[in-house]
Amino acid sequence: MHTRKILKKANEQVIRTVVDRQQVPAIPDLYNIPNEELTRIKVSAKSSGNFAAALTKRFFPELYGMDNLRYFYNWNGGGKHGKRELDPARREIIRQFTVRMYPEVRQEDIFRTNVINAVNEMLRQPKKQRPALAAVQIENNPPEADPHYQELDFNAL
Repeated sequence: MHTRKILKKANEQVIRTVVDRQQVPAIPDLYNIPNEELTRIKVSAKSSGNFAAALTKRFFPELYGMDNLRYFYNWNGGGKHGKRELDPARREIIRQFTVRMYPEVRQEDIFRTNVINAVNEMLRQPKKQRPALAAVQIENNPPEADPHYQELDFNAL
């Protein structure tokens, strides 16, 4: 029994060493983010999943335009709605930054549950409209301009 624990501990240490020494491709300058900005994103994100979701918004701006293309994509593609896969090169960069800032997500199963699920959930969410913006839109388009709007006459009641 004692030998089994020693072997298990030695095996875990070897795996950690291999992962630490892995050669990762250099991140292209186009997608390189300064450490100060990564730290700022990490502080505001508060979790590895939210951090990766914030990076996804930054690296895939084309998904957040007027067309809302994000609804047609997820991390791996496929699924019952036949969504498209996010670009593998940019996905790998998001993975590298996330692992750099959150070393605990190096393991594939933890990465899948914490990060991929959060990114996919973020891609499904409708765009949140801020209350101030909604008020401005109502002010610019008053109900009287709506042909279906009827003003009630309270004196007649």
